[in-house]
Amino acid sequence: MSKPTLAWAMPMYGSVHRLVYESHMTAMGSLAKEGIVVTPKFVIVSNKMGLASASNKITQAILDQKPDYIFWTEMDMVLPAYTVTRLLKHAQQYNIDVLSGVYFLRGSGQPCLFKKVLEEKENPFYHTQMGTFPKNAIFEVGCPGVGCVLFKREVFEQLEFPYWDDRQGRCGQDIYFYTKLREKGIKVYADSSVICDQIDEDEPKLWTSKEYEEWLRKEGGHRSGFLQDDTKSIKLNDVESR
Repeated sequence: MSKPTLAWAMPMYGSVHRLVYESHMTAMGSLAKEGIVVTPKFVIVSNKMGLASASNKITQAILDQKPDYIFWTEMDMVLPAYTVTRLLKHAQQYNIDVLSGVYFLRGSGQPCLFKKVLEEKENPFYHTQMGTFPKNAIFEVGCPGVGCVLFKREVFEQLEFPYWDDRQGRCGQDIYFYTKLREKGIKVYADSSVICDQIDEDEPKLWTSKEYEEWLRKEGGHRSGFLQDDTKSIKLNDVESR
C-alpha cells in the first residue's frame, strides 16, 4: 500500500518564532520517517493580500498538485512531534475527512472549539464556544480553528471558490470556511490526543493545557456561559494525552 502525499499549508505574516519553526520541522521529520512526502506551501499575508486572499492562493496552489491530504497550520502554533502522523493515522483509521488537534486561545486559555447550537437566519455563522471536551477522544465539533487541522483534498474539491472569506463582517475566515463545510454535509472532528500550544510572541508566552486548567478552575466558581461537552466521542485507548 502506497504512502499518502501531504501538503503543509501556512499563511505567514513575517518571521517565524524559533519554537514554532523547530516544532514544525520536527513534525515534518516524523512524517519523513514514515515515508510520507510533504510539500510545504507558504504565502505572505500583507496589506495588499489579506489572510483570506493568502489562504485562497495557498489552497489553489495545493489543489493543482493533488496531494491526498492537506495539513493546515498557523505561524503561532507549537506542534508536538507526533501531530500530523497521529492525525493522519486516526483520520485513516476512522475514515474522517476533517480532523483537528486541540489548542488554547491566547489571552484566556480557553479551547479553540466551537459548536453550531443555534440556527439564526440573520447570522448563519454563529457558533457557541465549547468550554470542556472529552480527553483522549475524537469528537464532532463545528469549528476547531485552523491552527492544527488535517483535511482530505476532496473536502476542498466539494467547495466553490472562494474557500476562505474574512470580509463577511460577522465572522473570521475559519468560521466562514467551516460553515461552508456544514452546508455541504461534511462533518468536522477534533482529536484531543493531539494537544498543541499557541505562542504569544509579544510577551512571549505559551498558552497550553495548564492555562486551560487554570481557566476551568476559575470558571468553576460561578455559573459560566460556556457550552459543556455532551457530544458522543470515540475513546482512544492506543495513545496517551500530552
